[in-house]
Amino acid sequence: MTDSAWFALTVAVVGGVGGFAGSWLSTWMSLRSQARSRRQEQQQRDGSVVGAVLDYLSGADPRRLAGRTADPDFRSQELRDLEWRQGELRLQLQVLAAGHPDVAVSETARDLATAIHNSFSSTAMAVHDVGSPNDGALLETAVVDHAATRKLVEELFDKTRRYAHRS
Repeated sequence: MTDSAWFALTVAVVGGVGGFAGSWLSTWMSLRSQARSRRQEQQQRDGSVVGAVLDYLSGADPRRLAGRTADPDFRSQELRDLEWRQGELRLQLQVLAAGHPDVAVSETARDLATAIHNSFSSTAMAVHDVGSPNDGALLETAVVDHAATRKLVEELFDKTRRYAHRS
C-alpha cells in the first residue's frame, strides 16, 4: 500500500473511533442526567413525607399535649386528630418504603412507621391518664418514644439526602 492509502485508512479508523467515542460519551452523559433527574424527583417525594412527619411530631409532643388543658373532651378530640394523622403518615411511609430504590431508606421508613405508631400509643395513654397516680411514668415513656421517633425521622432525612446526592 502506498503512503496515501495508509493515511486514508488511518484517517478513516481514527474518525470511526472518534465517532464511536463521541456517541458513547453522549449516551453516557444522557443516562447520567436522567439518573440525576430521577434522584431529584425521588428526593422531592421523600421530602414531602419527611416534612409531614416532622410537622406531625411537633404537634404530637407528649409534654405539650399533657399540659394543654384539663378538658377531657378537648384532649380526646386532639388525640383522635393525631390518631388519624399518624395513620396517614404510616401509610405514606409504607408506600415510600415499598417503592424506594435504596434499601437503607426503605428499612428506615418501615422502622419509622412502626415508631410513629408506638409513639402515638404511649402518648395517648399518657395524655388520657393525666392526673392519675402513674401519669409521670406514662409521660416519661411517651417522651422516650417520641424522642426515638424524632431520631428515626432525622436518620431517614439523612439517608434520603445521601441517596439524592450520590453521583
